[in-house]
Amino acid sequence: MSSEPMQFFYTSPYVRFEDATALLGADTNGAAPQRIYGFFVEGEISSDAGSEDVIESYWLKAVTSPDPGVDHEHTREQEFVAYADAKHVESILGAVATASSIDGYSRKLDGKFDGYHNTSQIEFNDRTSPECRDDLSCVVTSKGGAFHLKMLSQTSVVTSVFAKLSPAAVSETLAIVSEVREWNDLKLREIAAAKVPVSSMAV
Repeated sequence: MSSEPMQFFYTSPYVRFEDATALLGADTNGAAPQRIYGFFVEGEISSDAGSEDVIESYWLKAVTSPDPGVDHEHTREQEFVAYADAKHVESILGAVATASSIDGYSRKLDGKFDGYHNTSQIEFNDRTSPECRDDLSCVVTSKGGAFHLKMLSQTSVVTSVFAKLSPAAVSETLAIVSEVREWNDLKLREIAAAKVPVSSMAV
């Protein structure tokens, strides 16, 4: 069994929205929304030495710079949108891709989600927490070729994204879904193999 903690990191390619205006935090706590230009996914899978527990974390992030460059994961001009496991990431990205392809699409996603207020919302109201909000509902709709993602508590819209994906960006989004699934499965297998006691592997 491995005596060292195991930790793996993932960063997806950057998916750029169409030139039409994309907004983060529209129709939330009264704050003006922020302009955004695309999104990417970051992931981390870790397990402490001697522990059977595996922590699986993914973040959907919006980029607030029109040109973050190839090093998009290190740009300071990014905003947290959602926190999830691999299955919830797939659910969100799948709905966004579908809404970008089928006008009139409307879906409340199964399960509960975690999301974040953005900087504009926090600066607008000092009672608005920068901490991740859990147990949220996630609704994705479409109109006029654009998608609208909303994460809601029982009393308010915590965050929202309104943007448009080109057909190429839809393909890029679906490619991230496959990439996350494959990377997640691979790293979980690596952790499981490392936790098998050496004595049990003897022939």
